[in-house]
Amino acid sequence: MERRDVIVVGAGAAGLYCAGQLGLRGLRVAVLDHARRIGEKIRISGGGRCNFTNLNGADPARYLSGDPRFVRHALKAHPPERFIARVREARIGFHEKHLGQLFCDDSSQRIIDMLLADCARGGVQIRHPVTVQEIARLDGADNSPRFRVSTSDGVFLARHLVVATGGLSIPAIGASDRAWQLARQWDMATVAPRPGLVPLTVTSAAWQDFAALSGVALPVAVSVVPATAGDSGADTARTDARLGEGGTGLQADPGSQASATPPARAGKGTQQKGQGKAPRPVVFHEDLLFTHRGLSGPGILQISSYWQPGQPVWLNLLPDMPDPGQWLVDLKAGRASAQALPGGASLSGQPHRQQLGTVLGAVLPARLVRSWLASATRLSGALMPPGVSGALEGLAESSRLAEIGDARLRQLGQALSHWPVQPAGSEGYRKAEVTVGGVATEALDPRSLQAHAVPGSHWIGEAVDVTGWLGGYNFQWAWASAFAAAQAIAAEGRV
Repeated sequence: MERRDVIVVGAGAAGLYCAGQLGLRGLRVAVLDHARRIGEKIRISGGGRCNFTNLNGADPARYLSGDPRFVRHALKAHPPERFIARVREARIGFHEKHLGQLFCDDSSQRIIDMLLADCARGGVQIRHPVTVQEIARLDGADNSPRFRVSTSDGVFLARHLVVATGGLSIPAIGASDRAWQLARQWDMATVAPRPGLVPLTVTSAAWQDFAALSGVALPVAVSVVPATAGDSGADTARTDARLGEGGTGLQADPGSQASATPPARAGKGTQQKGQGKAPRPVVFHEDLLFTHRGLSGPGILQISSYWQPGQPVWLNLLPDMPDPGQWLVDLKAGRASAQALPGGASLSGQPHRQQLGTVLGAVLPARLVRSWLASATRLSGALMPPGVSGALEGLAESSRLAEIGDARLRQLGQALSHWPVQPAGSEGYRKAEVTVGGVATEALDPRSLQAHAVPGSHWIGEAVDVTGWLGGYNFQWAWASAFAAAQAIAAEGRV
């Protein structure tokens, strides 16, 4: 039987970072993990280069949670600058790739090595592969241990327990629902798990015309409720941040905000995420990728965390056009201003005399135009706004713009900017980057991540009902939640 100040269950990003922080503060720490090779999710992330944080990572609006305010304390105490400073100290080269996403210049292994080096400097003992057989609560009287952890490698006693067991995504590397099991054992509220940041599947027979577009990609605006065409205001997920030269100062667009749909609060037990009422839609301006099985690409991965079975996803195929219908009407009328296209291109000749396929092909992939005009109503007609489906009947690539009525062109524009697609499901945990759900935020103290009902237990990372956007936000939550828990535990001191 071994005695420690802290037992950390799980040697992923959150667990290793928390253990290192605790060890460097002088606490006796043991980390237990079932994997033969620890840090595997870090290793495979970002195509092997680890998107370790995001310059916008301190913005609470970029996290989906039962309580949108829950993440504020941890993110404020440990914003991206702190982790970036540690990466610089470790002499790990990195770069910004897109929308504030920071990647290692060479290998994800550099981040794992940095975390392991911090653990080694703090005297942290990492045991793996070890099977955790039972975690039992003790009375903890007179500063005695509050937890007994029985494993295949012996029994450990500790006053503090950190649960960093992650979620169910990517089962091939040993994902588990241990956090949910343990929380239910201790009568803590949880939010039911489901795949997040995952491609969506479409099984409708009408999808076959679009499955042929596999590999076609384009920028869209995507949401789970109909959004205003051209929406790019304060409620859209458009980001723009840059790393300040020569330091860690962040320069972010202060208007980049989004609102998350909170789950219903149902007390103890398991809750279903996303049953609450959202005051504003979340709209992601990212790329869409057509696949044989459905929809993918960054925009779809983003919205998948908000999507619920039975909901359509709404696609704006012309997100940079404030009013595609009026644009078509203006082209038909021969107005020169309508020939200027987003991105600086322009339509040549006399567009009002051209075929509809040619006109739309100037702003959309030609193959998509062909499939969309032929099959959009068969796939989505019942979900389209009233009258729009009928207005599209009979339109074809060969239809001449000059021969289409203005009202019909406006309805065509509405359909292009409000195209509903009904997913049948997702690609599941096998392809999901994260697990949505976890221990309910109402069960935890936001400053310490300690469970209200189980003093001494702290829940961090993906085990908590906090899901970040695509692009380094989930790693940022791992570092921030781990730091918050470590600070709180260290403040209580050694046993």
